[in-house]
This record gives sequence, structure tokens and C-alpha cells, in this order.
Amino acid sequence: MIEAGHELVQDGGGAGFADAVAVHIWLPERASFAGLVIERRPAEATSSAAALILVDGAPAAQATVDDAPLVEDWDEAHAGPVTLRTIEPLRHWTAALETTNAAIDCELRASGPAVEVTHVPGLSRYAQLATVEGRVTIGGKETRVRGQALRTHTWGTRTDSRRRFVTAATDGALVEVAADRPRGSDAHGDELVGGEILDAQDWAGPLEAVRLSTVYGADGLPRKAGLELYRPGDEFPARLSGEAVGGATMEIGGATRTLSFFDWRLAGRPAWGTYELESAP
Repeated sequence: MIEAGHELVQDGGGAGFADAVAVHIWLPERASFAGLVIERRPAEATSSAAALILVDGAPAAQATVDDAPLVEDWDEAHAGPVTLRTIEPLRHWTAALETTNAAIDCELRASGPAVEVTHVPGLSRYAQLATVEGRVTIGGKETRVRGQALRTHTWGTRTDSRRRFVTAATDGALVEVAADRPRGSDAHGDELVGGEILDAQDWAGPLEAVRLSTVYGADGLPRKAGLELYRPGDEFPARLSGEAVGGATMEIGGATRTLSFFDWRLAGRPAWGTYELESAP
């Protein structure tokens, strides 16, 4: 169970250990999306950050920084152009980005409980839905915005594997899927895939089985994806399918990461979310 103490920095693990907080923002009325992440590497005494703003599916701003000073507290975390603050654990946060092309300054308030990923060895992760309100400045034009957001906190020792994270949300429901495949393996049977689900009645629990298929573009970004989600006792799965509306590849902390924003359909209902892919060097 995720509690307020999980919002603190995580410092265990030694070499290769990383502790990251990310915020993904959807502003559908503006056809805009944003992703911000700060990653701490305590053993190296450094932090990294990456940020992406998409407008009409195309990058309007993108920034990365490595070898920033180690973030000491998630209450007030700065790395390069990205600032993430915790006002009240599991309830209230802020996120900001300042670049030459664009800026974001917004406030997030939780709209549901945290959903925890528990099935990937050596990895701790939880995700939480939030509402977002603030301002976005692009090309010198400032706009007040309201939308939806997902905040994740992930920590563990980076392994020689490829990890994927799929998130979809609709009507108070949240699906969080994680997949871990050893480097060099092409067999789907070698990949550990599982997930958690939070429904509109705030029931949360692990999925019994998850089947994930993905179509990638020539640029390596996921373009389409389909999932079959089995809850315990289900004879037939709930189906999640979607297409990317934009994304980009970023280098952070020595790893290659892609972030794609997706329009999903969950059991026939419109949903929103992301598809993340991380590959160790």
C-alpha cells in the first residue's frame, strides 16, 4: 500500500540505482501534451532531467540535462529547466518548466488514489491521476489551461533490460501496465508483463494476466498498441487499444527513453494515457 512516506527520496541500491518522479500532462482542448521528469542517482551524486511539450502532435519544446546536482528532497526538486514540488504528499504538487521556446507553470491535485506496480523484480513504482491547472507559454504567448495529468514515482536498480510502461485513464479508472524483457531476447515468453487496475469505484488490484502487442514506426516510437486485460476470475478480457498522437525520444541518465502520448479506448470508452519505453545503455 502506498503511503505518504513513499513520496520521500529513495536512496538504496548502490551503483545503478535511480529514483525518478515524472509528470505527464494532457491539455486536450489545446491539443497539447507535456512530459517532465527528474531522475536522481544517489551513488553518483547527480540528477538528470528531461522535458517535452507537444502541440498538435509535434514537439514545440524539448530539453534534457545530465550531471545536475543531486536532488536531496522531492519537496523541492530542481534539475536544469525542470522544477517539481510536493506540497502535500499524495494530494498536491506543482510542476514547472522554463526553456527559451516554451514554459509551463502548473498545479496538480490528486483525483484518485495511487496505483502500485508490484510484479517487476527490483522495481518500485506507483502512478496517480490528477487534475492540472496553470499556464503554458509558447512562442511568447501565455495561455491559462486546465487538463488532466498522471504523476509517477519509480525507483530501483537499472538492469540490462528493456522496460515498457503503458498507462490509460478514463472516467476515474486507471490502468498501469509494466513489461520487462532481458536485453537480446526476442521471445515474448521471456518478457514479464503485468499490471494493476483502479476502477471508477476505487477498487484497485493486480491483473491476473496481460497481453500486450505494439506496432512501432521507423523512428522507434510506438504508433499503435493493443492489450488484453484479465482481472482475477474474468473469462473474457477487457480490451485496451490506441494510437499515438505524438512523442519523442530522449536520453536521460545514460538510458534511452521514448515517451508517446496515446488516445486509447478502454472497453469501448475513450481514454487518454502514455506509452513509455526505456532501454539501458
